[in-house]
Amino acid sequence: MSFSTTPNVTDFTSFLRGVVGIDPLYLPDASPVIGYAFSVSMAIVSTDFAAYGANLYALMVYNLGADQVINYAQDQTGRDYFVELRKSLGINLFLP
Repeated sequence: MSFSTTPNVTDFTSFLRGVVGIDPLYLPDASPVIGYAFSVSMAIVSTDFAAYGANLYALMVYNLGADQVINYAQDQTGRDYFVELRKSLGINLFLP
C-alpha cells in the first residue's frame, strides 16, 4: 500500500481500510471521527520526526489516528463492531 509522504485524510482513510482493516460498513468514509482522529494525531505527532523520513512521520500520524478511531468511534445503530474490537484488544481493562 502506497501513501503520500505528506499525511492527509484521504490516505488516512485508506490506511484505516487497507492496513487496520476497518470496513466502511462499520465506519463510513463520511464519519466525523475520521477527520477528528486525523486532526488529533497531526496535532500530537511532532513534525521533528519527519527528519527521520517523511514516510515514517506519515506512518506515525496514521497509527496514532487509528488508535484514536479504535478508542473513540461510536458504533452505528444495531452494530457492535467497535465495542467488540475494544473488548478483544483489552482497551478498557485495568492492568496494574
